[in-house]
Amino acid sequence: MPIMRRWPKLKVSKVKNPKLKISKVKIPTLKIPLGPTEDCVPFNPNRATVKKVKGRWKVADGNHWILDFNKSEWEAEMALAIIKKFNLDSICFIGRPGPSMTYFLSKGKAPVGFMTGEDAIRFSWRNAKVKKLQNRWKIVDGSNWLMDFGNKQQEATKALAILKKYRFNKMCFVGRPNPSMTYFLRGSRAPGFATKWVIPEMKIKLDWNATSTEARLKRARALCEAFNVRLFDATDGQCRVAKFTIYDKSRSLKKTDKGVGHIYETGETQHGHSSGRPNTPNHFHVRLPTGNSQMRQQAGTMFMEWCHSYTGTRDEYETIDGDSAKCPSSSSVRTANDACIMYRTGSYSKLCRPGIHNATTEQGQDREMSCYEWIAKVMKDAGKGTWQIPNKRILGTDDPIPPKFVYRF
Repeated sequence: MPIMRRWPKLKVSKVKNPKLKISKVKIPTLKIPLGPTEDCVPFNPNRATVKKVKGRWKVADGNHWILDFNKSEWEAEMALAIIKKFNLDSICFIGRPGPSMTYFLSKGKAPVGFMTGEDAIRFSWRNAKVKKLQNRWKIVDGSNWLMDFGNKQQEATKALAILKKYRFNKMCFVGRPNPSMTYFLRGSRAPGFATKWVIPEMKIKLDWNATSTEARLKRARALCEAFNVRLFDATDGQCRVAKFTIYDKSRSLKKTDKGVGHIYETGETQHGHSSGRPNTPNHFHVRLPTGNSQMRQQAGTMFMEWCHSYTGTRDEYETIDGDSAKCPSSSSVRTANDACIMYRTGSYSKLCRPGIHNATTEQGQDREMSCYEWIAKVMKDAGKGTWQIPNKRILGTDDPIPPKFVYRF
């Protein structure tokens, strides 16, 4: 018989498998640009200055120029103020040479905010599209086209990607038509309207020797600065002075008497000639304030005389026959926000507009329109832009760009 072996019973024990410890591995994230490769040139906004190079005004960073403004000094100064305001440190291009679009960045991001008096077109970056219209590639927002790229479809596509990447919603300009600078912002609407007329230079003649009376010269300069603020505010941001050139008693201005503002200390009557127009201004005379307490009043008086001499605006405090008047006529409407600066120069800061204007005043009888309507008319006739007339007062429009001063003694 075969031998039968008894195999021992095999005991199957439960073996506990050790848990595998899986450590978290940090996978580096790739920063993928939202738009196309960008062509940007960095610069230092803290070193940026306005320079005149071989007869051309430029904004430069040291020996490297950023923008060229040809003969327009005030455009260069305005561009510099914009660079400083938004801390712009890179200028970027689409298509070089002869870029079809330029834009600026601040620390690699879109500049955000607004600048009072900015000349801006608002648009929706969400709705912006590239379309071919009349055989030309354009970026459009609904029925409005923003930029024209001609036959360069690829550049139009890149530009659209940039608008969407930075979510720009304002296209802004310095100097139009044919702007010398174009920049984009992301932000809200600025108070006031776009600056339509920047007076490149206003000549001011003093009736004393300024070199021997420093204190009076400082007051004259302060008066010009205060006048510029009131001019900018009264026009809701549509007009400012870029530069005041100050002459004293020793310098003759016989050849350039048109458009000169005279500041004097004698008893001469303050006046301005209402025959003046923007392109053919007349001269005006104002007194130097004795101190800061008179500065606002005299700055308002200077604005009134400027209005006479540069736009032909009439007075709102009297009738054409010389009787006293008030604008507006209703005391309930005649408040600090609604009364006309041509009625009371020290207290009020705005021009009268349709709806509140008193038609029995000298301005109303002679010009048959409010001060704002009249100025808008003469500015359009003179090619100084189509001025907007507000339907209500726009507050807070102090000029953010201080004027430059040059002295000829």
